[in-house]
Amino acid sequence: MMFPNQIVLVSGASGFVATHVLDAFLSAGYSVQGMVRSVKVADKVLRTCPQYKVKLSFAIVSDIGKPNAVDGCREARRQYHSHNESGPVPGER
Repeated sequence: MMFPNQIVLVSGASGFVATHVLDAFLSAGYSVQGMVRSVKVADKVLRTCPQYKVKLSFAIVSDIGKPNAVDGCREARRQYHSHNESGPVPGER
């Protein structure tokens, strides 16, 4: 089911799984807002899919723990969260 004029938010947009999710939504005709940590990372993601430049925007959230960190993502109406464990494996130090 398509939701015209709605934006899908994909958090962790530079991750392996998320890049495939971005491609799936964009190729299906959705507009997508990718949440990334920096402009540099957003540029990297955009270079991987330049054909979608018109339908792909980014929310730069450098620290998700800060108050109001995701306020720039409020325009998105559908959300997909792609999480990647980048820290130590639980139980290992």
